[in-house]
Amino acid sequence: MSPRRLLVDAAYAALSVAALAMLLANAATPRRALDEFVRKCELDVTQSHPSDPGMLSYRDSLTIKYYSPMLWCNVSWMLGSLLSSKWYMLHSYDRILNFVLFKVVSVRATLDADWEDLAIWTVAYCCFGTLYLVGGLARDHMESLRLSPAQSGVRWGFVALMTALIALALALGMLSFAFLRPLFSILCIETLTILFDVGQTLVKYAAYAWDSDSTESWEARSDAVLMCEFATDICILALTLLHYSHILVINGLTLNIVSALVFFNIRSIASKLFRKTRKLLAFRNAVESMKCRFPDATKEDIIRFNDRCSICREVLISAKRLPCDHLFHRSCLRSWLVRHLSCPTCRITLDGADVGHWITASSSSSAITTSSPLDSSEHGSDLLFATAAATATDAT
Repeated sequence: MSPRRLLVDAAYAALSVAALAMLLANAATPRRALDEFVRKCELDVTQSHPSDPGMLSYRDSLTIKYYSPMLWCNVSWMLGSLLSSKWYMLHSYDRILNFVLFKVVSVRATLDADWEDLAIWTVAYCCFGTLYLVGGLARDHMESLRLSPAQSGVRWGFVALMTALIALALALGMLSFAFLRPLFSILCIETLTILFDVGQTLVKYAAYAWDSDSTESWEARSDAVLMCEFATDICILALTLLHYSHILVINGLTLNIVSALVFFNIRSIASKLFRKTRKLLAFRNAVESMKCRFPDATKEDIIRFNDRCSICREVLISAKRLPCDHLFHRSCLRSWLVRHLSCPTCRITLDGADVGHWITASSSSSAITTSSPLDSSEHGSDLLFATAAATATDAT
């Protein structure tokens, strides 16, 4: 090996040891996680050399030994106290592994790495990865707030964090355009994904805060939040599909493990995008059908019903009237009919023809509006990285 390669190896080894020491000093992640990640990377690269599995190229060994652990350790260490306090509780551990695994694949597919390129990609992906992971934790925190009892007052610290994430994502995008123009076509996807993800969380929190502080009921809140989730998730999935296609074009249609991973991810993302779009169309058709099958209550009906919804006990401003003449908020009735085919008040069984089409669509969309904060596999931003490990397993 030449003196230059030895110097590069020594420099990356020193940086890796320093990053790992800082990581262990902060007690953010156990060592076994790093070993598991390196094992996955070695399995990936070994599959790319089927003729001689025992021999790895210099580029592959550099990626496994230095670039991958460096990126993984730096992103973990930069999160600091967030990892130690909420990371394991929210089961977000796989996010960082999947993120780094996919980035290693993308780097190997897009360039012949030397130490200058690896340093640039490591810094860029550490910054974007930190914003992505903090945004994911903020989204989980928002879901836990939504499922907890309503609390008055706006959490300005949370709003400031979301605003800072948006500002930092925009700043990184502008820096990439100014100084990394050849890489901007790839890095701009990271910026847009973070903006859509954090923007969705901010909009959902604004709706939650308004509904918590307002004395008036906002019946369309759940529909507005659901449409926001649909729109942002579809945009993120479309960007992800474009990103994978771009990497496939750069790597070329060669028969190797990188092309196989990218192809399987394209297939998975295209399928998820199709299902998400079909759910959106089914939901809109079902809402229109519900308007026709359950008429709106008149002012006289609302006054006669004592101005209260029997499900949420809130004041009725507008309502839907069932065949048994009981009145409910449209959003409350929708949530009830997903699980029950009877009137919430008198328990009379409703005709299956009245709600059958609506329940078919709403039962699929209710997983988004009522899902646990621990279940984020259907969220668009997580799909950018979540399928990397699964497709790697399928390919091997």
